[in-house]
Formats: sequence, C-alpha cells, structure tokens
Amino acid sequence: MSNLNDPAVARLRRIVRYAEQPDNPATLQLWLELEATTYSQPRRQRWAVNIACTRLLLEAFADDLNPAHWRCLCLDNIYQPLMELQRLALTEQNQTELRQLMQEVRTVSNFFNPYDHT
Repeated sequence: MSNLNDPAVARLRRIVRYAEQPDNPATLQLWLELEATTYSQPRRQRWAVNIACTRLLLEAFADDLNPAHWRCLCLDNIYQPLMELQRLALTEQNQTELRQLMQEVRTVSNFFNPYDHT
C-alpha cells in the first residue's frame, strides 16, 4: 500500500514543511519513517517518494518563516532520502536527475543559512 494519499502522512508532510511543531523533532523522524514504508513498492514509486521528500525538506529549510533550528533539522536529515535516491539511481536518467538535485541542495544550503544575518 502507498502512503502517497494517506491523510495521516499528508498531515505530517504539512507539519514538517511549515514547522507546525518546531519543538517536536520526533515528528520529522516519524514522517521519514512512514515515507520509508514505500520500500516494498516498485522502484519507480520509491524514486518519486524520495524525490518528494528531498524537495519538501529543502523547501522547509529554505523557508525564512520556519524557525532556524527546524530549518537546520530539515537540512541535517535530507541525507536520508538522498541516500535512498543514490541507491535507486540505476539508469543514466536517474543519475542525471540525482546530480541536478544534489546541485540544488548544495546551492540552497549555501544561500539560505538560517544563522547568517548579514
């Protein structure tokens, strides 16, 4: 079964993306664990879920309205879906998409430092 349309997972996505529970880092871990249950799904679906997770974490990190500690927590955990994507990147197209995503992560993480007030 897929979590893509599960209302509970969708709610957790929103909580993570908008830092609705910034003092509860366990929420982020719970969401990542629930998204990881797609590992029994076909590779293509796992690829899509991990792309979406990476993008959501990157968006949460880049959002200046989120608390700095939450943004850093999102960036600290972005490795989880990225590592799964690296494992799943079997085709040249996937490898190219992953390289582009990694470049985006590097760029955004350097540009949106939550502790840089200059």
